[in-house]
Amino acid sequence: MRLKHAKQLEAGQVYVEKIRDSMKENVQTVCATYSLNVEQYIDDVYTLERTFCIWGNEFPVLRVVLTWEVQPPAFEMLPDRSLRRRVKGRPTTIRIQNDMDIREQIDPKRCTICRIVGHNRSKCPHGNFYIGQSSRSERN
Repeated sequence: MRLKHAKQLEAGQVYVEKIRDSMKENVQTVCATYSLNVEQYIDDVYTLERTFCIWGNEFPVLRVVLTWEVQPPAFEMLPDRSLRRRVKGRPTTIRIQNDMDIREQIDPKRCTICRIVGHNRSKCPHGNFYIGQSSRSERN
């Protein structure tokens, strides 16, 4: 490689094509100076004749798609309802939980009205609130 290419490599400004072209030039100049045959280093797979052999095959013509026979499935396929998109309302958010989201057994969930473990605010035996009343309204 030339000095210009080496400086571009150090600066991180070189694309793969530039490296490939400079390597090809480098190989050709080395082979020319030492009078070597370049083709002996190229595998037969990469030759033009081998490429023509690959693409020379004819593909079979497909029949009309409407006449294809479709085998019935061996089992009934049902859609997964949990993967459906919500049509109405706000989109559902999926959050990846980490260690902060795990509650320790020392601090179990308590009722917000009576602070007793075992039930929540909606099933509290001590809370005789009517619907729509806040638990904070009594404290004021």
